[in-house]
Amino acid sequence: MGIDPSEEMLEKARTVSAETRNMSLIRASAEEMNFSAAFDLAFSNSALHWVKDQRQAIGLTYGALRKNGRIAFQLPAKDFCIEFFEYAKKAISLLGYERFYTGWQAPWHFPTTEEYGDMLAQAGFGSINAFYRDYYLQFSDIPDVVNWWSSAGLRPYLAALPEGAQEHFKEAFAEGFENNRTDKGIEFTFRRLFAFAEKA
Repeated sequence: MGIDPSEEMLEKARTVSAETRNMSLIRASAEEMNFSAAFDLAFSNSALHWVKDQRQAIGLTYGALRKNGRIAFQLPAKDFCIEFFEYAKKAISLLGYERFYTGWQAPWHFPTTEEYGDMLAQAGFGSINAFYRDYYLQFSDIPDVVNWWSSAGLRPYLAALPEGAQEHFKEAFAEGFENNRTDKGIEFTFRRLFAFAEKA
């Protein structure tokens, strides 16, 4: 059973899982799912940072699992990439786009390992293991970097802009990553949070 509040993401999932048997996909958010002792494993890969009320989602996940059910979650860590935030901020300033971000709030929530472990424990989980892992990323050139960030990370920034301004923002954002150029390409690190736990 797969859930997502985005019809776009569900359509992509339907495409890649077209030949998979015994699978259902439904439109629902992690804060709204309504399952009771239905699953042995809850898995999420790079999605839960989009969930604002993660405490609610964790509680509902606990309820959705059978006894001894497990979770395996991965999401970007807090301050997952310093360059990303630094270059986005510089792009806004360089282009004079501050007016588009007045009152703007990032749609993410990035807990620390300690915060995540506490939320899991309060929901009732045991055998908790929450930790960070750093990944070394290397891209051949700037357009590859922009395409990668545009697939997810830049979306909230771009959504705040009129269509004609989005490409200018991408270009200004990309300029920052020239600071990360080496003889191997564009290089930077990305930190992720992993969480494993079990329902007693």
